[in-house]
Amino acid sequence: MLHGVLLIGLFACAAFYIGEAQFFKNLSLSPMIIGIVLGMLYANSLRNHLPATWVPGIQFCSKKLLRLGIILYGFRLTFQDVINVGVAGIMIDAIVVTVTILGGILIGRLLKMDKEIALLTSIGSGICGAAAVLGAESTIQTKPYKTAVAVATVVIFGTLSMFLYPIAYRAGILGLTPNEMGIYAGSTLHEVAHAVGAGNAMGAEISNVAIIVKMIRVMLLVPVLLILGYWVALQARKNNAGASAAKGKIAIPWFALGFLAVIGFNSFNLLPAALVDAINYIDTFLLTMAMAALGAETSIDKFKKAGAKPFVLAFIIYIWLLGGGWVLAKYLAPVCL
Repeated sequence: MLHGVLLIGLFACAAFYIGEAQFFKNLSLSPMIIGIVLGMLYANSLRNHLPATWVPGIQFCSKKLLRLGIILYGFRLTFQDVINVGVAGIMIDAIVVTVTILGGILIGRLLKMDKEIALLTSIGSGICGAAAVLGAESTIQTKPYKTAVAVATVVIFGTLSMFLYPIAYRAGILGLTPNEMGIYAGSTLHEVAHAVGAGNAMGAEISNVAIIVKMIRVMLLVPVLLILGYWVALQARKNNAGASAAKGKIAIPWFALGFLAVIGFNSFNLLPAALVDAINYIDTFLLTMAMAALGAETSIDKFKKAGAKPFVLAFIIYIWLLGGGWVLAKYLAPVCL
């Protein structure tokens, strides 16, 4: 198994190295995104020459290391962040996440697309991009190519927004105050990296609010995964009515609770800032390994199998985030402040 783990580790190292290029820094593309692209390039070239004994190592990275990475992701957050942003950010985040996920699932049914891809795409768009997709994937135990398709949609539309928001704000099209713009960006941009990139392009006042609002959305991953675990158990009971009762047991995503516990621990500021930064760097590396492993299980044929419907769904959700998020930031935020 170690051979497969080391192979994916090399991919992660390469992703970090490539991510240091100025071009990728300007795009705010995290090593995680580069990692899944490298994994997919490998899957469509040399993957068939991989010794069968290495496969368990790749699967270990895509499942076990992934869960550890999600838990350590909590070191980026504190409960003080929630207090600082106030009621407006929390309420708008809750509305955006709820409507995006439930609406995405409904639209997925109308499009008659794969239920798991629709779910992953909706959760990725609604919460925090690739990290949310990975968390949901670990809960429902779906096929790697479905995860890769969902991540692809998040990257495309999130990157587009990262450039669109600063341009629209500076042109005066949006008509939002700096605080409202921060709430708008934080509650609708897909990835944390996108919120950071767009926020920095619009100034520190907007950036600070955007990042905190975005982090609250990341925290909402915990209740979403708990509900998802309960839903998976209910589906198992329905599909296996005559089977053993064990199949219908609620699979609690313990890594989500670990994520929440780490946030609580981090809120006490017991660790030096330098150590927290080091943990976050290691965490990004672990998540990059997980993404590369998922990419290594994803061929072009599987993308063709998924078809255009996931991108249609992601586009519809994107329009909701642009329009619905603006309405909430413009009219609900001032009421709550």
